[in-house]
Amino acid sequence: MKGITKIVIYLVLILFIAGCNEQKSTKELFNSGWEFVISDASIDSVATAEDWEPVTLPHTPVITPKVMDGQWQGICWYRKTFNLPASAKNQRLIMRFEGAMNASEFWVNGQKVASHLGGYLPVVFDFTDVANPGGQNTILVRLDNTDNPITGPKPMHTLDFNMHGGLFRDAFLIRKNSLHITDPILAGIPAGGGIFVTYPYVSKEKATVKVQTHIKNSSNRDQSFVLINELWNDDRLVITELTSKVSLGAGKDTTLTKMLEVENPRLWSPHSPALYTLKTKVVSGGKETDAGETRIGIRHIEITEGSFKINGEDMFLRGVNRHQEYPHIGYALSNEAQYRDACKIKSAGFDYIRLSHYPHSPAFMDACDELGLVVLDAILGWQYYRRDSLFRQQIFRTAHDLVRRDRNHPCVIAWEVSLNESWMDESFIDELHRIAHAEYPSFAEATTGKAGDQCYTAGWQEYGYDIYLQARQHRLGHYKEPTKPYSVSEYGDWEYYAQNAGLNQDDWSDLKQVERSSRQLLSDGEVRLLQQATNVQEAHNDNFNTPAFSDSYWVMFDYNRGYAPDLEASGTMSIYRLPKFSYYFFQSQREASIVSEQYQSGPMVFIASYWQEGSPLDVRVFSNAEEVELFLNGVSLGRQNPDSDRISNNLAHPPFTFNIDQFDAGKLEAVAYINNEKVADHIFQTPLEPKSIELTIDESGRQPIAGVNDVVFVYAALKDKNGTTVPLNYVEVKFETEGDVKILNPETISTEAGIATALVKIGNSKDTITIKAKTESAIQSTIDFLPQ
Repeated sequence: MKGITKIVIYLVLILFIAGCNEQKSTKELFNSGWEFVISDASIDSVATAEDWEPVTLPHTPVITPKVMDGQWQGICWYRKTFNLPASAKNQRLIMRFEGAMNASEFWVNGQKVASHLGGYLPVVFDFTDVANPGGQNTILVRLDNTDNPITGPKPMHTLDFNMHGGLFRDAFLIRKNSLHITDPILAGIPAGGGIFVTYPYVSKEKATVKVQTHIKNSSNRDQSFVLINELWNDDRLVITELTSKVSLGAGKDTTLTKMLEVENPRLWSPHSPALYTLKTKVVSGGKETDAGETRIGIRHIEITEGSFKINGEDMFLRGVNRHQEYPHIGYALSNEAQYRDACKIKSAGFDYIRLSHYPHSPAFMDACDELGLVVLDAILGWQYYRRDSLFRQQIFRTAHDLVRRDRNHPCVIAWEVSLNESWMDESFIDELHRIAHAEYPSFAEATTGKAGDQCYTAGWQEYGYDIYLQARQHRLGHYKEPTKPYSVSEYGDWEYYAQNAGLNQDDWSDLKQVERSSRQLLSDGEVRLLQQATNVQEAHNDNFNTPAFSDSYWVMFDYNRGYAPDLEASGTMSIYRLPKFSYYFFQSQREASIVSEQYQSGPMVFIASYWQEGSPLDVRVFSNAEEVELFLNGVSLGRQNPDSDRISNNLAHPPFTFNIDQFDAGKLEAVAYINNEKVADHIFQTPLEPKSIELTIDESGRQPIAGVNDVVFVYAALKDKNGTTVPLNYVEVKFETEGDVKILNPETISTEAGIATALVKIGNSKDTITIKAKTESAIQSTIDFLPQ
């Protein structure tokens, strides 16, 4: 009877809400209509300047060449004029900027309302007291991305990455009714504020979803309300829970907790990233005063010495590090571009990402949730530590804000609240560890009473943290068996590049021969790309001789850095996101039985050769199948299986190597078998003279979208008469466009391994876009597409 009464009350409330036309709380994307200027002038002078240019967020202050010789640093300003409805007079008005590099100040209607240090975490402030409801308002933002001793890290001229400027992520204008759900960053409450979802008990048969909601009454009168939580599986309502009437005094706040019991839950894991939507509503007097949607994944993780378990199942986490930089636009990726990066990482065979060395975009975190990529989330830190109180307090605040921003993402398995490769005092480590656990406290499992701590900290010093992160280059010659859960944070690059530089990445003494390095550009040719793959294989295999539950290769994509006028080229993909041979090595390590419609997976085989005069005669083939047969011009060169033909080691799928006596131009074909049935093949023919260009749009799971500052790669591949990509370097390709689109490359575009890449920005129109490409030899091609 009690359950029926609750349903009746719920239906009555829904009918009341549906019939109300009252002003609701809103969260409005605030990316368009901005102006921008680079200037170190004062606010009074810059406000009257005439050289402002119109821009849309996300935005970068300068367009850069593919290879940067020094990063732009300086002061820039953003300005936007906007209207507020008269009804906003009775609401709390909030701005939220997801990324503002690095020291930021904000003025609304001429009044300074906020300042903030740190560029990677949200800036959130209330501007109600200076707003002009029913009229025009102006916001002015000053950004300074010069070296900052309080935020760190090292100065740009010694930094191994870049800290690009600008308002480089989404901005939001939020209007809240007086009775509202708070913002966790603005609320500033450890393990509180906003909506916080945890899972005290998880099994295949049943799960408990704990929903904690922080409500504030900012009015000058008492108010009563009912809180409703609905859990949705796509378009199916799974469960509804509502509180009894709650009274909240004027100016007061409260935290309400509800337990949702879910029968036969769909559990989130890397191979099955099931997501639910939690809809939370605040209802007062039959009116919905506020609402929020939280996407969640029900899962339970357990990390012990030598073991990672998710939902009770053991799993080794094969992973990679990622810098978020894009060519030409720095950090100003669209949300769609963030998803495409995540899709490429998943398609490469990785299930785990270490975010290096700072918090990445919320859109990237969303993509990891969707694709099943588990994440080691990190605060900003790299080879820089100070003992003064301002620096320490800044780092402590970023640890608080990181957990508050990302705590509801099922992809996050641990918090790297550590300054990477920076020797920290033990008291400093103790506080960072304490902060993370205070923000994500342990809880008792609902049925067993067993501690169910789902918060793990990680750091590159073994002291203090739950997980010890160690790079392979630091392990070699100095290894000591760890006494806690252990992860290989980086491998495959530095140990093959330099021997004596230690933690000083800008010290180039005693570099190894370039042919032995893992830093190989896509244009460096097949022999050196094979060397990178050899290094990767050796290092990854060696990691299995430790008790590591995960490892993360350095790095996914080539990138620029502050201290060197060249690309860091150890990526499995180029800076333009084109795969190298090592990409296919990692792809071959994922089991063939894992198939997904979201990313490339399943049985695969790849011939790592350009098969031309001078190519290695030991032809390497990557595959996750049981057997591979290689044909040359239709003649079988043998069929190999791991038991009889491959060296036994720790890898799931070691490469196949076929020894050919002499070069014979023609067609190589690799056929992969499982249970004696063909499951995949790959054909590569000796490249001839280029005869055509093949144009492709890099979608990687997301079609180009108009009106959101989307950026996409357009690839122009030189093809011979057989359709083989001709791996020529430095062939100039000219791109032309028609429609609402802009090419962002500021320099001449030429090929790498036969492919030229243009980065294009999609405009606001959804009309047809045409891209043309041609070479000096009059080879040309055209492609048309419609943005969404």
